[in-house]
Amino acid sequence: MNVRRGLLRLWLVLSIGWIIAVGVHAYSLWPGRVGPWTAYQALEWCYPVTKELPTTGDVLNKVVRSRERWIVRSHIEWAFGPPLAILIIGAALGWAIAGFREEY
Repeated sequence: MNVRRGLLRLWLVLSIGWIIAVGVHAYSLWPGRVGPWTAYQALEWCYPVTKELPTTGDVLNKVVRSRERWIVRSHIEWAFGPPLAILIIGAALGWAIAGFREEY
């Protein structure tokens, strides 16, 4: 029985489940239709810049775009941060525990 391999597989399964759950939560918060490139477009800073005075619609569009960016960025942090932290902590604990084994 290989405990390390089993714990790594358990981490992988739980991480995939965690990432899917965070993605579903981000989808539920999204204000409009979601397409295949929606997250990329929300993170892209290529929206046109104009020198004209903003109208009410422009201000609302800017608020919606900033909310979309916030949704994507915060959910990316939550999707990958905890699984990565758990992997690092688990590897460090495994390394520390391996130091207590007796060598013959």
